[in-house]
Amino acid sequence: RDRSVKTSVRQKLFFGSLALIIVACGATVGWLEPQLRVLLQEQVEGELKRIAFATRDLILEGDNQTPPLNITTSTLAEQIGASTDLRVTVVASDGQVLADSDVSQEALSSLEPHDDRPEVVAAQRDGYGSAMRYSTTVGQEFLYVAVPYEATSSRGTVRVARSLEQVDEITNRLWTLLALAGLIGLSLAALLSALASSVISRAIRRVIDYAESVTDGESSRAD
Repeated sequence: RDRSVKTSVRQKLFFGSLALIIVACGATVGWLEPQLRVLLQEQVEGELKRIAFATRDLILEGDNQTPPLNITTSTLAEQIGASTDLRVTVVASDGQVLADSDVSQEALSSLEPHDDRPEVVAAQRDGYGSAMRYSTTVGQEFLYVAVPYEATSSRGTVRVARSLEQVDEITNRLWTLLALAGLIGLSLAALLSALASSVISRAIRRVIDYAESVTDGESSRAD
């Protein structure tokens, strides 16, 4: 009977501690996932913003040269897109797409006007715009950043975008590392919990034994 009581106490302590550890790990992971994704998206947006302003500066620099540099917006978008692995788009003030690093020059005329895109509208209104949405042109979800430009001969919007699939890939890799670390931590925590429950159960057993011995002693004196 003593052994069964001791085992029962030890099991309750162990499984109770293990349940608390699992709940704590689940809560931590649930809180960490959105925080991690927001952090990655902020980093991506900062990168896109820098590239967008740099692209605008190149357009203005080429237009202001005397004579103007002999480089088209399509060539510029293609070169920057290829070197940064980003999607670079140049939109005219009337919404016509002048260049897109992911779309051939021949296919540009078939694209619908982009002047109603949220990031383009915000860029023209506030000087900077950003948005996340699914692109029907290339069939992927993108994070977009846009800035306006006003050259001597033209004005419009420079837009730079990165596929959120890349953010998902980074998140998944980090999740793999977190999962491995969590499994190792959970195993160590379970081991420590088992040791702790064993120690606590022995202490409880000693208290019970002492109480029983006191009770037995009082009963003997009463007899």
